[in-house]
Amino acid sequence: GDWDLIAVPGGMPGAEYIADHIKFHSVLEKHFRAGKLMAGICAAPAICFEPKGFLEGYAATAHPAFVDELGGSLREHSIHEKARVVVDNKMVTSRGPGTSLEWALCLVEQLYGAEAAKAVAAPMVVQPANARLRTSLEWRLDETPVTTP
Repeated sequence: GDWDLIAVPGGMPGAEYIADHIKFHSVLEKHFRAGKLMAGICAAPAICFEPKGFLEGYAATAHPAFVDELGGSLREHSIHEKARVVVDNKMVTSRGPGTSLEWALCLVEQLYGAEAAKAVAAPMVVQPANARLRTSLEWRLDETPVTTP
């Protein structure tokens, strides 16, 4: 097949099954060598991409339980490992289930542009990166509310 994007899900042991699939490896290899968009989330960057050399020279991230398995180039050992979604050229990686919506919207942007990603995100009520400060009755994970007089 000839695709614009191959996105590999994470999770265990699924990522191991994908990594060990010989036919899928040849598909990934061909796609990677063609310089096409590749994406992995959760365990997939560390289990499916890193051992095959697909991340060599790329900044990447993975699930916190697997991020230490990313290694090799200096670029991989950087501040990017704790980022929620990392885009480096044609490689898009993300951390896990909690970042999957951002990862998916990033892939829409990579394929169709920023306006398309915003159009897809709008009806889902995705919190923008520049969200206003929350009020005392609003809940957001790990954010202190602004008290109002």
